[in-house]
Amino acid sequence: MSTQNRRILVAGASGFIGRALAEHLTRKGYHVSVLRRAPCGKRLEWNPERGALNPLDLEGFYAVIHLGGESIFGRWSNARRERIRLSRVQSTTLLARTLASLVYKPEVFICASAIGYYGPNPGQSCTEAAPAGGDFLARVCVEWEASTRPAQEAGIRTVQLRQGVVLSKSGGFLGEILPWFVRGWGAKIGDGTQQMAWVGIEDLCAMYACAIEDDALEGPINAVSSAPVSNEDFTRQLASALHTHARLRVPSSLVRLLLGAAGRCLLLANQTIIPEKLRARGFEYRTPTLESFFKEEFKDGPFFR
Repeated sequence: MSTQNRRILVAGASGFIGRALAEHLTRKGYHVSVLRRAPCGKRLEWNPERGALNPLDLEGFYAVIHLGGESIFGRWSNARRERIRLSRVQSTTLLARTLASLVYKPEVFICASAIGYYGPNPGQSCTEAAPAGGDFLARVCVEWEASTRPAQEAGIRTVQLRQGVVLSKSGGFLGEILPWFVRGWGAKIGDGTQQMAWVGIEDLCAMYACAIEDDALEGPINAVSSAPVSNEDFTRQLASALHTHARLRVPSSLVRLLLGAAGRCLLLANQTIIPEKLRARGFEYRTPTLESFFKEEFKDGPFFR
């Protein structure tokens, strides 16, 4: 990349991934600006629902990163499904079209996506070339990624990072279950055999940096560890790292009863995802195994300070 322009714009930076990414890029010497959701009366504010975004705010950045989207955790009513879909497609479409209209376009547009693209039970090891699933999350991911097309067609290198389960004690899945495990109430889900495609938060941030810096990376990228684990192994290793036990089990039937389709797609999904493109580019993981991740993440204790 250019040694002169190290300006990065991040949309959707208020979540635990966005905060960690902004810190990571700043440590690497980038100048990070944040595009905030607001009524759009000031600079670097936007409102995707209203279609409000000032093109001048996007001029002059080397890379634009979009992380936005309503949380998918919790039961999905019809109204919730539509909010999940619109929060991704509407905002990405607005951002991609606006970037495409600029006189001085960014070199790269990076948009978050998810391994939900492949469906909850793809039945095979999935590289980036694997077909999309047919469930709700897969359809959302297909439409989400397609929303980046205006930027790509305008000549901007465009990357969709299909994120696995992002592990961080400061939020997300791990942040939610940590208090239970610390108290000795950890439990495997269902029979525990379902494969879990995960990625540590620092490695995910490094993947975003790699997508910024490596001109050969474009299109969908599987942003996952190269060492997937079963839910049973995850449960056992987390309990061990916290010096506790996890002898409980949450039956699959209870997951489906409480969460419906969300439970099947999020907690019971059986996905073996292969980061083929990152492997081909020689990406080096800071924590390549779950054991090494837990050792690093909990070196100062199990909770975020």
